[in-house]
Amino acid sequence: MCAALKTEVRQTEIMIRKAPAEQNIRWTGQFAIVKRCRERSSGLDYAAKFIKKRQSMASSRGVRREDIEREVTILQQVQHPNVVTLHDVYENRTDVVLILEL
Repeated sequence: MCAALKTEVRQTEIMIRKAPAEQNIRWTGQFAIVKRCRERSSGLDYAAKFIKKRQSMASSRGVRREDIEREVTILQQVQHPNVVTLHDVYENRTDVVLILEL
């Protein structure tokens, strides 16, 4: 397990904005949805990428844990103006949430 993945979503720190659907959802794909969120303590806006985890090895739905960990590791290591910055990572039973710069 990647050390960067946390075990629970800390809802006190990050909140998903309650906005019209066309403003709240920024992008959707086969295995992820990206929504705008705001850090409560600072008021800064971020993008929250919700990645669906694969529930079993036999399942074809969702993303394998190794692939999610690889994405997190790459985003943690890369510092470039053309690559989004990873702010934080959260995990629940069905999703891994990457908090990214907008």
